[in-house]
Amino acid sequence: MDDRPSPEGDDLEERRERLSEKPAPQDPEQAPNLAGEPAPAVTPEEFARLQDAGQVHIDARGRVRTARRSDAEAGVSLRKRRAWYGR
Repeated sequence: MDDRPSPEGDDLEERRERLSEKPAPQDPEQAPNLAGEPAPAVTPEEFARLQDAGQVHIDARGRVRTARRSDAEAGVSLRKRRAWYGR
């Protein structure tokens, strides 16, 4: 026998309560993505237009990939590009 607590009973209820008490995002219109940077607000129509133009691709795992503008910018991240042009 092991001394680990069983996942039944009160422990399970306490875990459910803790998991349900997650804080809400600061701005419900723009939930932060995993990198901590606010996700851009893109309308479904705009997303469909970008997808039709071949600039956005959704892979088999559901990840969204964007097309690069040219091979000259192959090593430049979107964050760096935003920093350059945002000034």
